[in-house]
Amino acid sequence: MKRFNYPTEGLEGREIFEILPIKLGGDPTDPKNKTTLTREKHIQAVRFWNRIIREEKRKQNKERSQEP
Repeated sequence: MKRFNYPTEGLEGREIFEILPIKLGGDPTDPKNKTTLTREKHIQAVRFWNRIIREEKRKQNKERSQEP
């Protein structure tokens, strides 16, 4: 795993967050795919993306079950 040296000044109480999750094609090494969020906003964003990922998995499973 690649390590990053991000400046930490002013980041106390914040979480580094991938804007587009890696599972959905987000680049894990591109700094443009990173942002910082407060803990509260981080929890909200994780819940949002977890819901999207669950819906995508359900859709894929449904499509597979309908294949001949």
